[in-house]
Amino acid sequence: MKETELKNGTIDLIWNGYSKTPAREKSVLFSQSYLSNSQVVITRKKSNITKIADLTGKKVGLQQGSSGQMLYDEKPQLLKQRVKETVLYDTFNNAFLDLKAGRIDAIMGDSIYINYYVRESGEKEQYQLVETPFMPETFAIGMRPQDQQLKGRIDAALKSLEANGTMTKLSERWFQEDLSIPEK
Repeated sequence: MKETELKNGTIDLIWNGYSKTPAREKSVLFSQSYLSNSQVVITRKKSNITKIADLTGKKVGLQQGSSGQMLYDEKPQLLKQRVKETVLYDTFNNAFLDLKAGRIDAIMGDSIYINYYVRESGEKEQYQLVETPFMPETFAIGMRPQDQQLKGRIDAALKSLEANGTMTKLSERWFQEDLSIPEK
C-alpha cells in the first residue's frame, strides 16, 4: 500500500524504516541510504532457539509487506523451507504480542526495530536474537520517480547531517550504536 499511496499522491515520502531493495527501485526513487540494517530473528530465551536450524518445524511471524517478508519469500532455502508455519502481521507490535504469549516461536524482522523494541520493553533478558543468512540492507527515503529535485534537496540535507555529526548522534541516541551510513 505504501507504494500505491506514494504513486497516487496520498503521501509524498516513505520514510519509516524503508529498506532500499531492487524490487522497490523499479517503482520508487530513493534518497541516498542513511542507516544500515539487517534481518534478525527474535525468540523467547526459554524456546532454546539459538540458530536458524533450530527453527525447523516452528511457527515464524513476519510483518506483511516488509523487506523481511520479501527476502523470506525470495530465498526460501535460507529459512522458509525449514519452518512449519508462517504468520503474517499487519504490525510488528501484534507479532510481538503473539511471541510473548507463545502463539508463535519467532519473528523475523529489521534488526533496528527489534533491538529497539526489546530494549524499550524492559524485558531484554527474556529474548534471544538469532542472526540470519540474509544480506544486510539499508534504509533510505522513498519518493515518486519524477521527484528528482526533491531527491536532490533530501540528499543534500542527509549529507549535511552526516557531515556535522548529527546522524551519528541520532543513531547512538536511539540505537546505542552508530548505524549511520557515511556519505560516499
